Amino acid sequence: FHPGDDWFSMQILVSYTMFQEAMGLLPQLYLMRHMHEVEAMTSHYVGLIVVARFIRMLFWGKMYFLGEHFLQLFFADVCHTLLAADYMYLWMRKLKDGGRLIYSQSL
Repeated sequence: FHPGDDWFSMQILVSYTMFQEAMGLLPQLYLMRHMHEVEAMTSHYVGLIVVARFIRMLFWGKMYFLGEHFLQLFFADVCHTLLAADYMYLWMRKLKDGGRLIYSQSL
């Protein structure tokens, strides 16, 4: 599930890191979902990771229009972006309204 024709290439390593980033966010989101309040530094860190992913989605859009696209890697970034969409909504609301990030509604 990687781009390229060779069995081992740098593209395989790039593919691995992209899927690892996408799946590595799951434990962070799980833990933050079960915490009542998320610390400011943690919320900013994860929020900026998601912003970087949105920027990378723009990169994939440009690559698609240039005719150079790797659908497998695009799929990894789409998964990552969709998994983090609810967190991004809460983080943007926190930045707009100020205050603390309350990720979980239960106490």
